[in-house]
Amino acid sequence: MNIRRFKSILHEEATLRIPETIGKLQEPERHYRPQARPRRLWQLRHVLRLSLSALTLVVVAAVGMLFWYRPVATLTLDINPSFAIKINVFEHVVDMQALDGEGEAVLANLASTNGDLSHILATLFAEGVSEGFLAEAEAYLLIGISARNYEAEQKLAARVQSLQLAPTTTIRIVNRHTEASESIIYRYARMADAEIAANSQQPPVTTAVASPDFAQTTQQESPSGSYGFSFDSLTTIYASSVAGSLSEADFLLLASELEITEAKLQLVLEVFFFYPEYDDEEDLLALAEMSLRDLFALYETTLSD
Repeated sequence: MNIRRFKSILHEEATLRIPETIGKLQEPERHYRPQARPRRLWQLRHVLRLSLSALTLVVVAAVGMLFWYRPVATLTLDINPSFAIKINVFEHVVDMQALDGEGEAVLANLASTNGDLSHILATLFAEGVSEGFLAEAEAYLLIGISARNYEAEQKLAARVQSLQLAPTTTIRIVNRHTEASESIIYRYARMADAEIAANSQQPPVTTAVASPDFAQTTQQESPSGSYGFSFDSLTTIYASSVAGSLSEADFLLLASELEITEAKLQLVLEVFFFYPEYDDEEDLLALAEMSLRDLFALYETTLSD
């Protein structure tokens, strides 16, 4: 028989009939080798997975940076030079500015103006002692706190009071908000209606230096002196004993013109209205220029009565 014919017959008669449906086999993996995935499709899916992972990391990092650099409270520090310190939700200082020339000289000597709030305050205290602005044996610090509400300010106040500075250091803390009313700020000023309605998470950051545009838009004719509003209105507030009789714009303008922080102005007005011997602009200016040591002594008397 021809060998070629034999192979043909063998192929036709001896071929095994494998079921067309692989699933009918008892153990299909023993008889069927899966087809390999196309390499290009696998690479594309791998790249997509990596891209999604990278995008997720970028979004998380962006949100983290947003929370890290977003200030939620502002502290003003008076140690003779004055500073405005912005902190984030983690009580980390994200920005610090000097409010006068002496303060700028102090900041120029610091290695960094960012860091934990306690560390920054301790550093400023040490620098104030080194530069002769503070006497370590008898130091006085005035700190103003402006946060979302009174409760948030009290929490920060407790943190500041726990600072381990010199044992003889006297720290006076003044909040922007008052416990008695959400609309009364700095005791003698009332919050703008728009801010009350918005219930803003971030209070406005103010400094002791007003811009020229702000001064022009809020300044009025003063019949009794050079201030941006009538000096007589201050005595009217005292006579009526109504807290919040000043607008916030007037309060900030007065702080700007006296070149002091809002915290110090609050103490100055308390003393000015308490003592009958203080009754004119010259007295108000003298109180604004008074040392914290002497101002604190006068202010303590207002608290005891």
